Amino acid sequence: MKQKNFFTLLLAAFLFSLSAPISKKLLDQNSPVLIAALFYFGAALGLLPLFWKNLISELKGINKEKNDCWRLPLSILTGGLLAPLCFLFGIKYANASAASLFLNFQMIFTAVFAFFLFKEHLSKRFLLSSLIVLVAGLILFIPQTMEMQKGLILVLLACLLWSFDNNLVATIRSISPETNTIMKGLFGGGINLILYQGTKEIGEELSLSVFVVALIVGAISYGYSIVLYIRGARIMGAARSQMIFGMHPFLAVILSWVFLNESLNIFFIISFILMMGGAFLLYTESHEHEHTHPEEEHIHEHHHHDGHHFHAHENLKKNERHTHKHSHSELKHSHPHYPDIHHRHEHK
Repeated sequence: MKQKNFFTLLLAAFLFSLSAPISKKLLDQNSPVLIAALFYFGAALGLLPLFWKNLISELKGINKEKNDCWRLPLSILTGGLLAPLCFLFGIKYANASAASLFLNFQMIFTAVFAFFLFKEHLSKRFLLSSLIVLVAGLILFIPQTMEMQKGLILVLLACLLWSFDNNLVATIRSISPETNTIMKGLFGGGINLILYQGTKEIGEELSLSVFVVALIVGAISYGYSIVLYIRGARIMGAARSQMIFGMHPFLAVILSWVFLNESLNIFFIISFILMMGGAFLLYTESHEHEHTHPEEEHIHEHHHHDGHHFHAHENLKKNERHTHKHSHSELKHSHPHYPDIHHRHEHK
């Protein structure tokens, strides 16, 4: 389970890292508002053909989990509308490498929200890993010049918004990661497109090539990447999953170096080594103790081979994920676990 989730989140990080150098090219001649709209429309369009049936059935049941009724709209606002706008305006005024590296601070913000607002358990090993990553992030400030600050402040604001969204999507129960991403894409993309229509300059036109490229990048880097991230976050918790997903800034720097001829320096190398050390500490973390699951009735996506769902279905394939309202009897046991929706218990 641990290895599978690590590789799922690493793949999500790689897919997202592709967007930084491509975004820089697209933003040379196009509005950040338009590119944000196309990215998120692309995310929705890339997923809709495969998951539209799930979308309809899951949205009908979202009101059965009252917390999801406010978490999903807030997730769309922070992660699908405000954060991408801040990031794309930021990357327009900073170079792609600097903007990507500053996304490293999303890990720290995510951990702060996870601990103080969402009551996610953070072990001593995780805190040490976070401290190493924080040092790695601070090192990245050293070579930055004053003229970049305007863009980088916007990137930091995007990190703050996305980190809050990370905690929301990790705790939304009643809809699948695909439905979450489609809704974020449709609303985030739609609102940004309306904003663009109201702010675009006279005579400004969008080329077909930019339109197609932006939709493809959106489908890959903001569609399938987000789905993979949410799936990992719901099992490992927002803070831990963001630590792994946080490899994407370093991957983006390497891509910017290859495709945009942006330079690498000793600060990046030191930060990358520290980041790898922090990731190794997290990978070797083990959390196991006897704990009790109270009797509960709720709705969320699940399968029947996780040791927590024992109700029966007819004609259900092995490991098939599905969503419906179900009940849990009280259960007391011990096994390795992460702070998913079934393991947000108290720790002494």
